[in-house]
Amino acid sequence: MIQRYLDELSVVSLDHKKTEFNRTEFFDIIYGQESDITYITFENQLYGVISAGDIKRCENGIIKINQRFTYLLNWDYRKAKKIFSEKRNINKVPVVDETGCLLGDYSRWDDKRWYRRSKEVCLHGLFNSFINKEMILVNPGKEKQWMFEFVRDCFAREKVKYKVCCMKDFPLFLTKEEAYWIFVDEEDLYCVKGIYRELIKYPQSFFTFKDLIESVTVSGEEKGILNQLMERGVQCSA
Repeated sequence: MIQRYLDELSVVSLDHKKTEFNRTEFFDIIYGQESDITYITFENQLYGVISAGDIKRCENGIIKINQRFTYLLNWDYRKAKKIFSEKRNINKVPVVDETGCLLGDYSRWDDKRWYRRSKEVCLHGLFNSFINKEMILVNPGKEKQWMFEFVRDCFAREKVKYKVCCMKDFPLFLTKEEAYWIFVDEEDLYCVKGIYRELIKYPQSFFTFKDLIESVTVSGEEKGILNQLMERGVQCSA
C-alpha cells in the first residue's frame, strides 16, 4: 500500500454539477491524464470518482460518476490498511480534509515498484497462441510509457513481431483477420472497447500487459518461458 498526494492523481474539476459523462468526452479526458482512477471535484470538494469498473459498466455511451465511494477523513494509514484488507474490490481510497477537499489517496499497489522489482520477464502461456497471429500493441500515451517500453523490450528479446497503434487510431487497424490487441491496462481496454464497440464486427482478442507478463523463477534465476522449454528439449519457433 502506498500514499499518494494530490499532484500524483488524475483530477477533473467540474464547473457545474453533473452525474455522468459522454464516453467520448471522458475518453478524451483520461487519454490526456492516464490514470487508474479519476477523481471528480466540484467547488474544491471531492464530488465523485470514475474507476476502470465504472468505465466497464458504461451503457449507451454514458459513464456514470460514482458518488457512493469509500473515503477517509484525513490521513490514517491503519484505517486504509483495514479497508484494503476487508474489501478486496477496493484498490484506491481517497483522503479528504474537514472541508471535503481532496488531499490524495491510498493505493493498494505501486505499479512502478512492481516493474522495478521484476528483474526479468517472460511472456505468459498465451505466447504460443500468438504465433502466426497479428499482434498490435496499443500505445497508451506518455504517462504509461514506462510499462509500454517495458513490454516492447520483452517482445524484442523474444523476437515477437508486432505493430503499434495509438488509441485514437484503433478503428484504422481493425481488419477482418483476427488480431491480438495488447493494452497497457484494463482502463484503456474498457475505454476502447466501449467507444468502438459497434466497429468490432470480427473476432478479436483483447489482453492487458499484465495478462502477458509474469516473473518465473527457475533455480534462483528468472528466465523466459521459451528458454525454459528449449532447455528441456522442446523445439520452439516464433
